[in-house]
Amino acid sequence: MDVAGGFDFTTDHVPETYRIPPNWHFDMDMGNIFLEMMFDLASDSDSDSDSEEFSIPLFSTLRLQDSWPQGRSFFGRYLHTYGHKIHRLGFDCASENMDSEPDALRCCTALRCLDLRMKTSRIPGTLFGILKYLDSSALTTINVVDPDQWATKSLARQADKWQKLDQALAKERFASVSTLSFTGPSTLEKKLREGLPLCAARGILRVVDA
Repeated sequence: MDVAGGFDFTTDHVPETYRIPPNWHFDMDMGNIFLEMMFDLASDSDSDSDSEEFSIPLFSTLRLQDSWPQGRSFFGRYLHTYGHKIHRLGFDCASENMDSEPDALRCCTALRCLDLRMKTSRIPGTLFGILKYLDSSALTTINVVDPDQWATKSLARQADKWQKLDQALAKERFASVSTLSFTGPSTLEKKLREGLPLCAARGILRVVDA
């Protein structure tokens, strides 16, 4: 799944009534406007007994471009209300959004797959920060896509951060994770095995060619 593609409102997971043509893409602002309309329509339906009942569509797959889930956004509100229905979630970890109420992720209790896009230098610290908000016993896959070329030196320079990440993933609540995938050159695998020895021992590390 292309994390940068926007909200995945074009798939079969979406009821046909709400499906958006494949050539349409949402960024954070457009996605929030769409969800705001959904919440408004649902509210109007509840308050008008003569109106046809309107239900907010439940999406099992969501992806978000250029942002982090925010509790105060309509996307965050959607996660707080319906996050327990989402199986796959993807978003860009843009640096300017990293302090914007990521606790909305706590509500994704049925999450199976998490797709993240971030720069190499941000991976260990950012992913470590995300893990503390995840609470899904169904989580099996974490995919990390690096839009820049991998700088393997960062693995050595940030060894302590990679170690903290490795130890966090070794906790019992992440025992269900069977795949930790990184997109990059094949030469990256050896470095990752050195930086994440506990993950390597579990056999969950994967490197996918860019």
